[in-house]
Amino acid sequence: MLFTQEELRPAPGDMFRQDLGDAFRLIIAAIKLAGGVQRDWYEHRAGQVTPEDVVRKGGVGKVVGQEWASLIFDTMDDPAGGAAGAEGTDRPGEGRLEVEAMGAGSVAFEDAFEGVTAGQAPRVVDAGKLVGPGGREVQASVIVHRLLRDRAVPGEGQVEEPTVELSQPASHKAVADCVCPSSASIQGSPQTMAFDFDSCPERSGTDSTKWHKYADKDIIPCWIADMDFKAPPAVIEAVQARAAHGVYGYPAQRDAVFASIVNHVRRRHGWEIKPEWITFMCSLVPGIHAAIRCASKPGESVVTTVPVYPPFMTAPVLSERNPLKLEMVFEGGRWTFDWAKLEAACAQPHAKVLLLCNPYNPLARVFDRGELDRIAALVRKHELTVCSDEIHCDLVLDPAAQHIVFAAMGEDLAARTVTLMAASKTFNIAGLTCGFAIIPDAGLRSRFRRIIQGLSLDQNVFGLAATQAAFEHGEPWRLECVDYLRGNLDLIEQELKSMPGVVLRQRPQASFLVWFDITALGFEDAHAEFEKGGIGFSNGADFGGPGHVRLNFGCPRERLREILRRMKVVVARAPGRVK
Repeated sequence: MLFTQEELRPAPGDMFRQDLGDAFRLIIAAIKLAGGVQRDWYEHRAGQVTPEDVVRKGGVGKVVGQEWASLIFDTMDDPAGGAAGAEGTDRPGEGRLEVEAMGAGSVAFEDAFEGVTAGQAPRVVDAGKLVGPGGREVQASVIVHRLLRDRAVPGEGQVEEPTVELSQPASHKAVADCVCPSSASIQGSPQTMAFDFDSCPERSGTDSTKWHKYADKDIIPCWIADMDFKAPPAVIEAVQARAAHGVYGYPAQRDAVFASIVNHVRRRHGWEIKPEWITFMCSLVPGIHAAIRCASKPGESVVTTVPVYPPFMTAPVLSERNPLKLEMVFEGGRWTFDWAKLEAACAQPHAKVLLLCNPYNPLARVFDRGELDRIAALVRKHELTVCSDEIHCDLVLDPAAQHIVFAAMGEDLAARTVTLMAASKTFNIAGLTCGFAIIPDAGLRSRFRRIIQGLSLDQNVFGLAATQAAFEHGEPWRLECVDYLRGNLDLIEQELKSMPGVVLRQRPQASFLVWFDITALGFEDAHAEFEKGGIGFSNGADFGGPGHVRLNFGCPRERLREILRRMKVVVARAPGRVK
């Protein structure tokens, strides 16, 4: 492990709107990556960088070694009594400078030191000291390590950890907790989570679409795509603060909300967007309709695939367009496109729009660069407009997969793409109805906005507050949620071994949805049989995939165990069950 010493001060044109006062110095960890480092929010741009690029202009910091990725920090300062975010938004109850490690993975002591247990997370008190959870001071030379979980760059290989002597830098004014998003507890051992995903509030009788469907029935709902977990604490606090105001008039879209989206997309996906490219909607479904209508005429065709999120099939029909539906195929151990049929469909003279779902619902695929390049070649060749639904992009479960924003692959692709995103799936705030489209091309954006006015209600004030809070402060929760979902998925795969006839062809790479092939069970109506057994799946027929069901595993693990137990009972009485 290596360290760098950085002086943090906003540069001219930096995103920070407030003057942080005197610059301060901070010891930050760095880790070696083969082939360069993936630039993140730290330098506000995307792409591979050289070691020299990691150092801020002016030579204030020094990187020891060759190629190193620095810990990424968001600085906030409000000496008067409430810490303010980088865009000037208030955070209650904090009267000091705070430094947050954004997306950095777990940070913990490697070895026990003077009563501080190995694995515990430290606080940064000044540049020369670290303080363990018990309050004991530890010299800065104690090695702190960083796990690159979701942020790993492909091919990073083994990390060398040469011995490095740390010089004691000048004192700085930061007295802050180092917030370390990870699967480990911020205040405990790596096996303990800081957020509680093992329990959740009772949702029956709370106007929940998911739970109301089976009201007063012994059926566990695991169908519609919302999770049973509480939203991140920062989101709950933001909604409560907004509700306490007491006036709920028509909402305005404040600069800070736009900035939270711009920063989130840059930080998570390396795509530099502008606030004026963003159009808010109450949800993404109106965006699908608007994208189709602004890029085609009645009677023209829309290319889509099945099985797929149902609006991908219904939106073309409701818009008086002809859907060209192609079946996804399972080849080489993964779900992918039937490239010959996709080429033929895109080549139709009346084909104008391609609907892309990435990550793919319900197959939970994260398409790789090669697949997206082939799609890009087709839309360029046949001059198609792309509507890319990327709402599940922040819940990638497969460590080997990386979400790639389609529009970020080239300026010409961005000019023909409507990208749909929201905080709703990732942070479980779908009921607050706030989605958005990102459309770089001014002409396409203007047509989209004219149409969306008649299709979508305004997003509500709570949705805006929740979206901003989620993107600015929800990263620690998101990382733990991803880890928890991975654990749920492990449980599903383990239990499926004793359910012959229930086939999971590919482990989901993203989100909290799993697609089962149950044709081998031999039921005339398998979905109804599972309902009789107390399980409320999504019916595969609704996605264009009869003989399948979709399970939502975004729930506490004990509830998932009960769902799987009930599945076994139903499978045991299936007429086609393998003996």
